[in-house]
Amino acid sequence: MPLQKSFTLLELLLVILITSIITITLIPKFKIDKLDIATSTLLTHLRYTRSLALKNDNFKLHDKNYFKKLWQIVFSKSKYSEGFLAYTIFRDDIGKSSGNPDINEIAINPLNPSQLLSGGFTGTIKTSDKRATKSMNLGKEYGVKVVKLDGGCKYYNSRRISFDYMGRALKGNPSSYKRPYQRIIKSKCRIILCSDEECLNNRIIIIEPTSGFIHL
Repeated sequence: MPLQKSFTLLELLLVILITSIITITLIPKFKIDKLDIATSTLLTHLRYTRSLALKNDNFKLHDKNYFKKLWQIVFSKSKYSEGFLAYTIFRDDIGKSSGNPDINEIAINPLNPSQLLSGGFTGTIKTSDKRATKSMNLGKEYGVKVVKLDGGCKYYNSRRISFDYMGRALKGNPSSYKRPYQRIIKSKCRIILCSDEECLNNRIIIIEPTSGFIHL
């Protein structure tokens, strides 16, 4: 009866080595990319901001400043966001439309009504506040260093986008508008998220002119 062949120690070590090499090679391909998650989160919130504008019609003839009271999304960085880049969704409809959100102007998080849709904003809400939506602090949660508005939504150093009652996107700060919808975007708006200051690693969200359709 022939002897049963078994693995030698060298063969076992070789198998372990090959398995380790394959594992090391494949794991990065399945690693979760935080910049992709940040982009997906922002994409969802942009679409939600637009849906709020479509649903809550702010067109009121008796209000001479109705066109300043738009639903908008604004990016900011301050000690309230712990020095990280965050964003806030609000409708500037209380008082004289200052361009900055009051706590009661910030949208409620539809997934958690006890939270507001802000990752932190100067003088209004801190990231550490239990009412803040932590995922909206792009810098702290996902390591996003830069958000640039380019193309049709570029307007000086402004880092905000608004939507009117027809779902169209506008650039700049509505509080400074002199007439209704004077800054509707007329070419593709590019929102660029970067994980480094040089924007070598980036993702881009597009907002189409006229329709306001938002996509990657």
